[in-house]
Amino acid sequence: MLFDTISDARVDLDLEPTGDPAEAPFDWIEARGQHDAQTRAENKEIKRLRDKLDETLVVLDDKKRTLRETETALGHLVLLPVSSWEISNFPHQR
Repeated sequence: MLFDTISDARVDLDLEPTGDPAEAPFDWIEARGQHDAQTRAENKEIKRLRDKLDETLVVLDDKKRTLRETETALGHLVLLPVSSWEISNFPHQR
């Protein structure tokens, strides 16, 4: 709206409606505002991804713990004594 007023005033003074020296600072302010908005959007996305990574790491830690518990349980099974009868009667393919 301010640019429209400036442009109209320049036309009234028989000047080109564009090219006013005041445009550069306003262009810079507008570009800075767009950059700030983009930076805020990027920061929001980074936070979302960081939160998702934290959640994923918690799930991964839980799965690692479960795997360690399963490995420990299976390790105890391997150490159980097996009789020759159990070995000879174990189903296997020929």
